[in-house]
Amino acid sequence: MKRVLMKIAYLGSGFSGSQTQPGMRTVESQVLSDLRKVLKTEDPELELSSRTDRGVNALGNAIAFLSPMDDLRTLSKALNSVTDGIFYRQYCEIDGDFNVRHASRRIYRYVLDADGIDLSEARRCCGLFEGTHDFLRFCRFDGKPTVLTIDRL
Repeated sequence: MKRVLMKIAYLGSGFSGSQTQPGMRTVESQVLSDLRKVLKTEDPELELSSRTDRGVNALGNAIAFLSPMDDLRTLSKALNSVTDGIFYRQYCEIDGDFNVRHASRRIYRYVLDADGIDLSEARRCCGLFEGTHDFLRFCRFDGKPTVLTIDRL
């Protein structure tokens, strides 16, 4: 078995977020269904790099899983042929120590309708978030670092 890292893309309008929720169609449930069809395994040890909410699109979310297939190009084509709403776009083999959640950098792009928004005031407000800040007050503390740097907003 090899461990595979794959980038996925999807339009969020077809999903109730990324994480599995009972009775809901999610990105994770669709990917698991696709992997089970192609790999013929019940538990591919799927891990997602990050979470998205209902309706959020993703262009480069990453997943990691175990695969008995050696040819990753064929694996990618097979996944794209059975899926409904996920685009499997890039892939590589990774070692067992690789943690898909520990990215050195993440890029998020938010697109808003500018009608009725004072753009100069919005830019000023966005500037308040740039730099290094402690985001402890925005989360339930679980012992993980809460100090982050936002390069550009």
